[in-house]
Amino acid sequence: MTIALTAARYLALHREELKHNVRFVFQMAEEDMRVPGADKMVELGCMDGVDEVYALHNDASRECGTVLINAGVMSSYGSAWTLDVQGISAHGSTPEKGLDAIRETARIVMDFDYIVAKKTSPFSPAVFGCGMFHGGTIPNAVADHAQARGTIRAMDANTDQILKNSFDGIVQESTLRGFVTSMDYCGYPAVINHPDAYQRVVSAAKEIIPAELLQADCKPMTGSEDFSLMVNAAREQRGAMFFLGSGNRSKGINNYLHANPYFVDDDFMLVGAQIFIHLATH
Repeated sequence: MTIALTAARYLALHREELKHNVRFVFQMAEEDMRVPGADKMVELGCMDGVDEVYALHNDASRECGTVLINAGVMSSYGSAWTLDVQGISAHGSTPEKGLDAIRETARIVMDFDYIVAKKTSPFSPAVFGCGMFHGGTIPNAVADHAQARGTIRAMDANTDQILKNSFDGIVQESTLRGFVTSMDYCGYPAVINHPDAYQRVVSAAKEIIPAELLQADCKPMTGSEDFSLMVNAAREQRGAMFFLGSGNRSKGINNYLHANPYFVDDDFMLVGAQIFIHLATH
């Protein structure tokens, strides 16, 4: 937000330099796939009439001012999933009278992990994660309900669909075992940088940072961004996202994303603002 406001302030004071009409979009609720964010903003018209759209993400594990970008997939297809398993409660001394939801949920999660290993191509990365698992109410009873939650990531739409179709098949098998099992997804498509938008970012970076700080063919990240929904809403899907280094090893700043605590070298913000200004004035 600071970078965007800095660029907006400069452009407001130097309107004669503008080569394009410019709209600044301050994205809401980006971190939680379950909460409307970019999709709601697009629905409300934030991308109406927009020809090109650009975004950056800071990365304090990279040295201040480093720009990382590529001309294709920049971030993965990503979905948060919620698995609910309803069984039958029974006393712990008579487990045969119940259906153990905790055991069934654990079995399903293990099967999900197997899908990534055996159903997806090793040449198309996929990531499965389970970060939450809750079940049961007391220690001496068969749990009648359990819930697991996590995420999946894929680098192409086909792999994303393979994961979801395979998971749905496993859920259906669970119902045949007598459980009431359901699975919900919410997520984002991949950010795919448009070749022309990619080249404009590269050209801007070359004017602003030393050549050694530009990585114009970086690997895509397995994280996901709902900025993809804005790119997809732009005319001809002309948009690009890049990463901007905000770390400084000499100052002891070398945090990975979402680290706690999280520090940045403030100088990186001026680099980001200059890139956006360049995009608006060239």
